[in-house]
Amino acid sequence: MDIRLGEDNYGTDVVVEHNTIMNSHDDGMEIRLYDYENQNIKYTISNNRITGSTNAGIQLISYDIYTGKSFLIHHNVIRDCKTGVGCMEGANTREDMSGASKMDELICLYNNTLTGNQTGATGGNRMIAFNNLVINNARGGLKRFGPNSVVKNNLLFKNGTSDFVELNGSAVEEGNIMSVNPLIDNESFAPLTGSPCINAGLVSITLPGDTLLMVTNDYINGSAPDIGAMESGIK
Repeated sequence: MDIRLGEDNYGTDVVVEHNTIMNSHDDGMEIRLYDYENQNIKYTISNNRITGSTNAGIQLISYDIYTGKSFLIHHNVIRDCKTGVGCMEGANTREDMSGASKMDELICLYNNTLTGNQTGATGGNRMIAFNNLVINNARGGLKRFGPNSVVKNNLLFKNGTSDFVELNGSAVEEGNIMSVNPLIDNESFAPLTGSPCINAGLVSITLPGDTLLMVTNDYINGSAPDIGAMESGIK
């Protein structure tokens, strides 16, 4: 999904959905942002299952220049990878779970299930994370989300020594459910009866700059979305 500079051809918006990616010997998906401005490409990555990547499930590689690209990453199940979603800087593709302090692109990470990875997700400076189920990631849940980030209404459970690792002090952090068993099916990852995930998600969130991001009705079965990638079917 790398889009290189070719004269005036910056590429078009990209949609990646409904794929199963298993046991890749590197990243499940790799996206290089490249080092030129005003690309303004929107990536939508949704409804995928990514398992067993030895690097990142989804890796975004910054070249330390603002490109105008943006990312909607939602309703994916990413498990048993080095990191579920990994942001890297300095054009570095070797996943070290350090995050990307020079990545200013907008990354909306919502209604994903990140489980069994070493780290759930590492961030850039504008990570908007809500309604995610982040569980059983051995070295931490969400790491290195930068100053313009929002971490809201996620459920985090049994993530190594810390659910949040090195979050910037200016990041908005509120309404998260901590240290509560999500009660999900081990195969489908859907919430079971009595799960605190059911109808506990946000329908919408206001992004920095007053843009409204909404979870569409296609993903809601009940009064509100469930937390995580899978809807329970329980109203």
